[in-house]
Amino acid sequence: MKNYLKRVGLLLAVLIGVSFACAAPVWQRLETDDFTIYSDASAYDIKEFAVNYTAFRQIVGELLMPPGRRPPRSTLLLFKRGSSLKKYGPISKDDDFNLLTYTVQVDDSALLALAVSGTRKRACEVAFEFETVFALQRAGYFLPIWISQGTGMVMSSLEVEKGKCRIGADSDGPSTFFLNSGDQLPWDKFFLTGRGSDEYTGKKLPGVFQAQACALMNWVLLSKQHPRETFAVLVARIREKSFLEAVEDTTGVKTKEFTTAISRHLNARKNDYEFPFDEQKVQAGLRLSPAPEAEVHVQLANMLAAAERYDEASNELKQALALAPEASCVKEAAARQALRHQQKDDAVKLYRDAIAAGTKNPMAYLVSADARLDEYASSHTDYAGGGGPSTETAIGEIKKALELNPSNMQAYRLLGRAFYILPQFTEERLAELTPALTTGADGCGVRFYRALLYERLEKLDQSLGDLRLIIKDPDVSQWTKHSAQNRLASIEGKIKAIERSSSE
Repeated sequence: MKNYLKRVGLLLAVLIGVSFACAAPVWQRLETDDFTIYSDASAYDIKEFAVNYTAFRQIVGELLMPPGRRPPRSTLLLFKRGSSLKKYGPISKDDDFNLLTYTVQVDDSALLALAVSGTRKRACEVAFEFETVFALQRAGYFLPIWISQGTGMVMSSLEVEKGKCRIGADSDGPSTFFLNSGDQLPWDKFFLTGRGSDEYTGKKLPGVFQAQACALMNWVLLSKQHPRETFAVLVARIREKSFLEAVEDTTGVKTKEFTTAISRHLNARKNDYEFPFDEQKVQAGLRLSPAPEAEVHVQLANMLAAAERYDEASNELKQALALAPEASCVKEAAARQALRHQQKDDAVKLYRDAIAAGTKNPMAYLVSADARLDEYASSHTDYAGGGGPSTETAIGEIKKALELNPSNMQAYRLLGRAFYILPQFTEERLAELTPALTTGADGCGVRFYRALLYERLEKLDQSLGDLRLIIKDPDVSQWTKHSAQNRLASIEGKIKAIERSSSE
């Protein structure tokens, strides 16, 4: 349980630019169809990690991804020494701070950094947990945190040995903590807990929510013979019913019996899941090559920027620009730096250059689209129907971003904005926003635009319904709630005026 508590809070995600510093004397690159590793470690260590990472991606693909989908590509920085990871990661005032792994989001893709020395197993657990959450998001699943992080913690228990892999074993992890700590949130409160809740952040009952989420998802996924089908059923149910009812329907167990059923499952001898995995065949297919120096500088710049070490990040980027100024990855890194410096015009040009070069980075399309929509804003304010000819061009770029990442919430919000200023808007297009109408801050940001669009279409009852959902959501910021309340009051005033006019 002590190891589990140390692990809580290590999942670290940063949402925009990133960077690194001094490159090691020799960097190698291992590239597969699914991921790229840059490393200064030995060939043996790189391949050993790649085998385990391949197994992890296989189990995530087989159990969690929709049919025909694979986990999104990832980039990894694998350091030979933990001191190097710490050297390029976040600066801490605590000299004894031990950085196990650093996982960040660079534009719209994941960058994971960890070391092969030291507590490699724990570092892999944290990295795999983040990767699972990220993969579910990129697959188009809009899931509450208890599903995504709970599932990530189950997947992070991966073990590879003698032609098979196993998940679910938990000798000193969150599920054991759930069994032995004696602390537990009431289930109705558990399902209402969000990222901003004290129970999630650890201000109250540190680690309890995470342990409960892991134990719940271990039971939901692994207590039946077909985890993939069970997961798909649960995902479908949460779109139709309350979270509590969704779990009841999926498991066939009533809420008051959840704790007993979970404890029985975790105490059983067979509470894990095994699948065949030929590690020797995988290792034989791995190929190392010298890493292009410019690419290494870009990835190091990405990591340093995520750690808010911007001067060092800029130095790495300068070296990349000197080596390969026309490379798409270099232009994108330069665009991120321009955004950090509030140089949006420069960033737009750089991202559009990357688009012309064939980039698959959704952020390039979104920054370009956002700039087109800004052309029609007056004093930074959008007006219904106030767009122009390039609005449809912007919508095309947003849809391209969604092709590349069907779960990009920024794209959906931008699509809502584009629809709002579109000179001619019809109700049929509202359906394009539906996949993103989830709970939480991101989903409510999209819902707010739908409320504006309903108002524009004179469907005032539907607009009020969306605004009231936003106001009730515990994870929505006070600013967003205030905006929704103001809009709601305006519409209610409009309805009363209509009713007075009709009565006269």
